[in-house]
Amino acid sequence: MKKKYIIILIVVLALLNIFQLIWTLFSYPLFTDAVPDEETAIAIAIAVLPNMYGQGVLKQESYLARYNSIGGYWEVFGTGIPGHFSGAPEIRIRKSDGKILRVRHSM
Repeated sequence: MKKKYIIILIVVLALLNIFQLIWTLFSYPLFTDAVPDEETAIAIAIAVLPNMYGQGVLKQESYLARYNSIGGYWEVFGTGIPGHFSGAPEIRIRKSDGKILRVRHSM
């Protein structure tokens, strides 16, 4: 008799777990805009780039962002320091979830 109750308890817990999984899948928005505009994309770039290239990367005159609607990502470019030929950082950020797709420094 005791084994019967344990089996019923395991089945009920398994069903509740499956119900929770289904609820999570259907209640989560599949397409979100974690990076809705160019200001947000630039803010993310300014937060990420110094970790890779040092604080000197913040001396860029300004940053520009453009949205690539085909790829669904923002490209943020540093404009470089006037009078220097050191290149500028570039970063690609997915619009839907903010994932960093690519970081490079042009020469």
